[in-house]
Amino acid sequence: MHSCLSCKSNDFYENKTFGTLPRVTSDSAPFPAGGRIGVCLQCGLVQKPVDERWKKEIGGIYGDYHMYELTGGLDQILFSAGGVTRAEKIVDILQAEFPTDFAGTVIDIGCGTGGFLKAFAEKFPHAHLYGKEINDNNLKYLERIPNFEKLYTAEHPTINQPFDLITSIHCFEHLYDYDGFFRELESIKKSDAKILLQVPDIDTSPFDIAIADHAAHFSQDTLRECLNRHVKNCVVFQCMDKELTAIARPNAGENIKPLENKKINPINLAKTLDKHVDYLAHLIEHIGAQRLSEFGVYGTTIAGAWLTGAFPDNIAFYVDDDPLKQGKKLYDKDIIAPRDVAKHGKVVMPFAAATRQKILQRHPNLIDSAVYCD
Repeated sequence: MHSCLSCKSNDFYENKTFGTLPRVTSDSAPFPAGGRIGVCLQCGLVQKPVDERWKKEIGGIYGDYHMYELTGGLDQILFSAGGVTRAEKIVDILQAEFPTDFAGTVIDIGCGTGGFLKAFAEKFPHAHLYGKEINDNNLKYLERIPNFEKLYTAEHPTINQPFDLITSIHCFEHLYDYDGFFRELESIKKSDAKILLQVPDIDTSPFDIAIADHAAHFSQDTLRECLNRHVKNCVVFQCMDKELTAIARPNAGENIKPLENKKINPINLAKTLDKHVDYLAHLIEHIGAQRLSEFGVYGTTIAGAWLTGAFPDNIAFYVDDDPLKQGKKLYDKDIIAPRDVAKHGKVVMPFAAATRQKILQRHPNLIDSAVYCD
């Protein structure tokens, strides 16, 4: 019987259709169908049942994990936010928390290729930077960052350095031992340390449920309730599309206005989950009904990889706004700029209407090419 990752309840609703859908890994690779997902009917947290099969699957995923290969380890660009990276956006938030001459210690748990640490070093050049990851595969990227001191790994987990700032960006959703995670944070933080966590927002990110190695899928309210079990003075807010950010600090500041706290209704979260599953299933049906022998896909990350798993023989090319990806190949198919899509070519845009409209405003040449499902 599954126990909730957050509140430990066994009262669980499971969506059965999800198991028929293809999945994707968090490093944007197609992954077979067969997963499980549901909602805790006590606290409302959407989550994967953490059984031995799931643990074996994620072990395989992390054993062959390749993050941001197309960009040479550089962080994801937020074109909806004017072309800055996600890491730069987070550092902009933290600028209000520290003086410009900040020379304290910072650790990023789940640091990946070091996008956040690099962005932090640019704004706070005197800070001492540390990272933690499963292994040292990305050490080659981290060592290039000014004032990077050390990478801690699962093989050598002991951290004997206290920190002024602890961050964990798109890592918490992978975890399933919250008590252990927050015990570690408590053991390494200074008394006045600040903690920043960022996770995907299930309310605005339907493809997140398809990521096989994400154990939990948070709404603003379920993230707030989960964190309140472990840390004090934590505020959860939205500062960018499809993301939730939480900051815990000894003394809550006034520079960040939280979203309104609402009483959690687990039934509404179950409806949100069902809606996302239905959207993914309907998207596959809709694309299939177009009877396209081949088409392009807008995007080369999670949604693009998920569609690759669903239509491995029909995708002819990928479209991406990022110049670092253009001209390269993904699954042996060309990645092209939006302006280079042929006049009569078809491009699947697996995005919500608002996001799609922004893309088409930037690239009106794609209006007649767009294939989508609202």
